[in-house]
Amino acid sequence: MRFLIRLVCTVVPLIACGPRTTADPHDVHSLDDACETKGFTARSVLQRYPSHMVATTQYQTMRQPGSDISIDVTYEGGKVACTPSYLPPDGSRFSLPASLSIEVTVHVATSDGLFVETMRGTLVGNDRPPTRPGFLGDTVQAGAPASDNTGTYKASLDRLELFYGMDQAGNIIVGGINETTADHRTESRIAMLCSSAINPGSCR
Repeated sequence: MRFLIRLVCTVVPLIACGPRTTADPHDVHSLDDACETKGFTARSVLQRYPSHMVATTQYQTMRQPGSDISIDVTYEGGKVACTPSYLPPDGSRFSLPASLSIEVTVHVATSDGLFVETMRGTLVGNDRPPTRPGFLGDTVQAGAPASDNTGTYKASLDRLELFYGMDQAGNIIVGGINETTADHRTESRIAMLCSSAINPGSCR
């Protein structure tokens, strides 16, 4: 009987045993495989945003005006993982939606020539239940050795990393460029990113 209960909880955890309380990611082998919800696929996440985006920077460590930054995100056959929805074990009453983590290539270039680099990273797209629109935006995180930057910026640490979050309209709402040591024990913020589509002039 105990084995039967365990089997039921494994096969149909949401029905028999309540919501999941831990993340349980698994690999997805096709861009068209659904992640928990019909229609929520890696392809649908990649189609949410244009492959070419332009934001603006506000430098934190340099005394010079901000610059436009072009960001090109492409999928080149990288790994895709699905994390079903789960209830965080922190006392929250709300489950986190299912999400897809997609390995992508990110090319960044600033108009002032400081940064020109191709990075490897991850686009994380969240499921958007019709009953909870706008619940979570999506994020991109990418990085590469600082020595790969063909722009004029001279980093003092090992790596350059880009991160940003997007709203459901595809606008960058928060983001930045950091330099960091290889073990991430030391980190320095170089620039903040913001989208002129949301707040014109906010980075100038």
